[in-house]
Amino acid sequence: MSDTVKYVITNENWDDNFDEALVDNSSLTFVRPKWIHTCHDKRSFVPFQPYIIVPR
Repeated sequence: MSDTVKYVITNENWDDNFDEALVDNSSLTFVRPKWIHTCHDKRSFVPFQPYIIVPR
């Protein structure tokens, strides 16, 4: 993951690989695909916070 990547879209729950990715790029945000669908439906960016995947 380069430092230009901001979001990772995934259906997965938090995984050890996410921790490893954050070591390389601490600004990554992991979000559900529903965020992309909602943005598309509204034809605008919507807040990503409700779609964030966090460690359990």
